Amino acid sequence: MAFHHEATRSETLQRALRQSSRRQLEQLENFYRAIGSNDAKADAQICLSMLSELEQEAVLGSDECDRQKIDATVRRYVDLIVLAASPQKPADMN
Repeated sequence: MAFHHEATRSETLQRALRQSSRRQLEQLENFYRAIGSNDAKADAQICLSMLSELEQEAVLGSDECDRQKIDATVRRYVDLIVLAASPQKPADMN
């Protein structure tokens, strides 16, 4: 988080941060394409946004981060990915 904040003041850090974000998005897009996403770009952005929010909550939260909440959120998201990639999706996933 501090790195992101500091990047607002430095062009060099901004470039590094943009490059890093692009790589992360590309990797996530490749993952979503591999599991058959019909909109890998959007799915990658949603995933990265969710992870960034969890990171921000952990860093900016109280002294004790809510690990149970983070675990539950990540587990639920992984469950949704597995369900969405499954050839026999439940009726509510179509």
